[in-house]
Order: sequence, then C-alpha cells, then structure tokens
Amino acid sequence: LKKADLCRLNLTHTELTGSNLTKADCTGADFTGASTTDARIDKADFSKTLLKDCSFDGSSMQGIILAYASMSGLTLSDINMKKADLSNASLVDVDMTYANLKGADFSNADLNRVDFTGANLKDAIFDGAKFNEINLDEANVDGISAELLSKMKLCRS
Repeated sequence: LKKADLCRLNLTHTELTGSNLTKADCTGADFTGASTTDARIDKADFSKTLLKDCSFDGSSMQGIILAYASMSGLTLSDINMKKADLSNASLVDVDMTYANLKGADFSNADLNRVDFTGANLKDAIFDGAKFNEINLDEANVDGISAELLSKMKLCRS
C-alpha cells in the first residue's frame, strides 16, 4: 500500500496492522474502527480524514499530514509522529501517551480531552490551538513558551 491512492475510501473496520502506508494519499477517507497498529505511515496524507475509535499503537507516522482531520476515541500511544501536521484538526478523547510529537504542528487545532502523559512535545507548535481538559503529566515541553504552558495547564483534566 506504499504510495497508494486511498482518497475518500470507506475503510471502516479495516485491518491494516503492520501495513506500509508510507506516502499514501488517504485524503478524506473514513477509518472508523480501523486497526493500524505497528504500521508504517510516514509522510502519508490523511488530511480531512475521519479517524474514530482507531488504534495506531506502535506505528511510525513521521511527517504525516492530518490537517483538518476529525479524530475521536483514538489511541496514538507510543508512536513516532515527529513533525506531524495536525493543524486545524479536531482531537477529542485522544490518547497520545508517550508519543514522540517533537516539532508537530497543532496550529489552530481543537484539543479536547487529549492525554499527552509522557509525550515528547519539544518544539511543538500550538499557535491558535484551543485546549480543554488536557493532561501534560511527565511530558517534555521544552521549547513551548511559559505563557502557552500556563494556558495549557489551566485546561488540565
């Protein structure tokens, strides 16, 4: 599935564990209930996708584009999302515990009940992001301004 064109496909409840979706174009696809644990999804385009009740545990998602994606009930724990683009995305009830989010872009994202426990948020971008009930326990927040951290901590769960 490397470099595959999966645009606007209905991939609900699809088993993609261990798949290689590197550089795949999944724009507008529906991944509701899909399982993609231990997958390689580096530099794939998941813009405007629906990701509900999915698991990506242990996957590599370096440089993935998730701009304008709608994510809820998602498990993204212990994954590599270095330099991921999550701008303008909606994240509700998302588990990002121990994820590598170094340099990830959350500009204008809506972060609602997101768990960043132990995550690497070094140099992550949160310009214009909205926060509600987020958890930053043990997270690496180097490179995030004190003003923004104060705002984020006011919204802790």
